[in-house]
Amino acid sequence: MNSDLIAWSKGQAEIEFLIKQGEHIIPIEVKSSKRSLRSKSLDSFVDRYKPIVAYKISGQNFRKNKKKKISTLPIYLCRKLVE
Repeated sequence: MNSDLIAWSKGQAEIEFLIKQGEHIIPIEVKSSKRSLRSKSLDSFVDRYKPIVAYKISGQNFRKNKKKKISTLPIYLCRKLVE
């Protein structure tokens, strides 16, 4: 993947990685806890900027929120984002 990598923060909310792919910005939030089901920062970013897709990387199993276009990826699958 040949793209720019940046981060975003607004108040208490922060997104660890923003990847630019063409004209789109893809937010990626990393959660350290397996129990962390809620992603307030990612929800805030998605509500504000309406990206075409967003990712949360955590110790949880794969899950997709179709309404918000947020996919939760287990840590071992994060390599798939750059292939």
